[in-house]
Amino acid sequence: MRGIPGGRGRGFTPGRRLTDSPAYAREGGKPVVELWGFGFTGRPGGVAQAVSLVNWFKSQGAYVIGGVPRGWRTNSAGAKPGYTAAYDAFDMISPWTVGYTGSDLVQNYLVPDRDYLTARGKAYQPVIYSGFAWSNWNGGARNVIPRRSGDFFWQQAVALRQNNIKQAFIAMFDEYDEATAIAKTA
Repeated sequence: MRGIPGGRGRGFTPGRRLTDSPAYAREGGKPVVELWGFGFTGRPGGVAQAVSLVNWFKSQGAYVIGGVPRGWRTNSAGAKPGYTAAYDAFDMISPWTVGYTGSDLVQNYLVPDRDYLTARGKAYQPVIYSGFAWSNWNGGARNVIPRRSGDFFWQQAVALRQNNIKQAFIAMFDEYDEATAIAKTA
């Protein structure tokens, strides 16, 4: 593959010119790429591979977001230890905080993550979600984290606003198996 993001005739694969589209997401004029999954326990790859890939995308002109474990900053909650160099390489961090609620989410993740990244000149995009259950996939319990007619989701958005966090990744459009889908269904 030659060249990836950047418009000007380059795209993710030769001839496709995906990043030339005016609909392609950009940040600071750079096309956005999110690399999801580095640093999670139980997943292959090491920190050197992660840093190399992030830097390659950046050398092609991309703004690179890292979809990382919720415990990325503290080497806990599903995060492999020793990935700080990879997290530092990203332009933005987007931790997977699905499963956490209320004050636990705010006190242990949102505020400390925001402060850590702000001090390092990095952007932050936490994940908020509509609710959760395994019942659609494996017969597990229904409404493990109830949606409460949208109030659960709304309260997460309010927490972001109250803590001066201006953006979020919304999980997920289509994950019906985990009951986190925000797409309408009948």
